[in-house]
Amino acid sequence: MNPSLKDLLLDKNIQTLAVKDFINSDGKFDKTVASTVVNSNKHLHINFSQDPYSHISELRFNINDIVSWIQTSLTNYSILTDNAKLFFNKNVNTFYYPWFLFQTAEKITNDVALNTAQVNKRSYKLSCLNRLAKEHRVVNYFKILESQYPNVLVTLHNMYYGAKPDFYHSEFENICRSLPTTCPNDHTIIHEAYTNSYVNLITETDVGTSNIFLSEKTFKPIFAGQFFLMLGNPGAMSFLKDIGIDTFDDIFDHGYYDNELNLNIRINKMHEIIKQTINLDFERLYQQTVARRLENVNLMFSQEFKDKFVKPIYDHIANSIKA
Repeated sequence: MNPSLKDLLLDKNIQTLAVKDFINSDGKFDKTVASTVVNSNKHLHINFSQDPYSHISELRFNINDIVSWIQTSLTNYSILTDNAKLFFNKNVNTFYYPWFLFQTAEKITNDVALNTAQVNKRSYKLSCLNRLAKEHRVVNYFKILESQYPNVLVTLHNMYYGAKPDFYHSEFENICRSLPTTCPNDHTIIHEAYTNSYVNLITETDVGTSNIFLSEKTFKPIFAGQFFLMLGNPGAMSFLKDIGIDTFDDIFDHGYYDNELNLNIRINKMHEIIKQTINLDFERLYQQTVARRLENVNLMFSQEFKDKFVKPIYDHIANSIKA
């Protein structure tokens, strides 16, 4: 978190809470618990942006219930969310905070990122890392194998949270049984998928239509100065472009798949773009786009880019506790 915002949140007139402070022993939102814990005489600050469950559909009701209660019960509050759709929202109390962007920036040095971006000769045309075997990742994994793209680095792990997913059957079960069952959750770019591949295919955590959730998976190829495509929420690539990131639309027609609401159609359209571009001379394209890719890297580390997200939050809270 931005140091000035972190310092501000230490003010005695601010109460900082998390999701766990609003739920009961059954893991559900409880108004009685909320009423007990919240100090209405202080500015309530609650951070949902780094909560590992706030974007998971089966637990979203907890988040929505808490937000609704805060909005109807309080006037002096600030909510940080992981939903990038709210970045352009005019609701002055709710803010998109890209926690995973800032977390990743802390794990990567500017020199490493710039040096990685300037490596023009690479072994792989396309890379795609998949840690948790979510259904859209498994479908995409099979698409990659079936398409027989040349020079591809793709991984999938037999890992999931909670009960075994419903889609673990037939050919899914057969192939998943042979996959690795452990994988570190690495926020760095020290991996061939970033250092030795021209294009990174991002398979985000969430692919639903109600939010735009961006984890470290989205930001790592940008820090690495790569070309990238994304299997994520509809509109995710458009959002990245809107906040100033070069998505290289002159090379990849992201608009063809990015706003497609139907997941299966979106996956198929994305692979059409891969098939159209996989045989391009990426070494030449890397040489031609080095300035643009370095500009992406420098943007990610710039204070101006960070302030785009942090300053509205800081100003809102600072003005609130002065009033």
